[in-house]
Amino acid sequence: MLAVEQIQKALQMDPSSDVYRSTLNILRQAGTEYRQNGEEFQNYAESMGRVCQGLCLAQLFCMFCRC
Repeated sequence: MLAVEQIQKALQMDPSSDVYRSTLNILRQAGTEYRQNGEEFQNYAESMGRVCQGLCLAQLFCMFCRC
């Protein structure tokens, strides 16, 4: 991530800067939250896929068994 790299360089140039340190922490936290939200969405999508697959299989079964 370009922004993180630039803030890290700025922090190396001025290690005493609270603004740079705070900005870096904010960017890292945002990245962590983004990954967590992505994982939650992926889990939701996978579970919905399993539900749809199950319904399709049930419909297929009913077509052949004449329920």
